[in-house]
Amino acid sequence: MKAYQASLDLDGQKTAIKDIQKIANEDVPYAIPYFYNSLIASSKKVTGIVATGLGHFYCGKAGFVA
Repeated sequence: MKAYQASLDLDGQKTAIKDIQKIANEDVPYAIPYFYNSLIASSKKVTGIVATGLGHFYCGKAGFVA
């Protein structure tokens, strides 16, 4: 980063940016966001079930309706 800031011309900046990009591609971890295609159905007699985009179901408040 210091080489980029210290460069006085465009060619010096391009050289410094190449080094920065090389370091970023090799050393910086990355995450790939994704979502499952999901279709969730339930009965009107059941309440309190919460479905997430990852396919998890939270049933802590699940119960039946009379």
